[in-house]
Amino acid sequence: MNALTGVLVEAHNKGIDIEVLTKTVSGGLMGLEIYAPASAEQKPKEVDSLKSALSEAQRLIAIKA
Repeated sequence: MNALTGVLVEAHNKGIDIEVLTKTVSGGLMGLEIYAPASAEQKPKEVDSLKSALSEAQRLIAIKA
């Protein structure tokens, strides 16, 4: 499990809708948010990384349920 997956699992455990959170952060990464990478080339990679972490977190949450 990578750190981002762990953060998403813990956010879920605290009652946060991680799917909505991931969509919001993905939009921020593609836009002008302060946490967006400087390079346009990195943005799609970061969004893909976030989506991958979401999928892994959802898998772990389903196993735990």
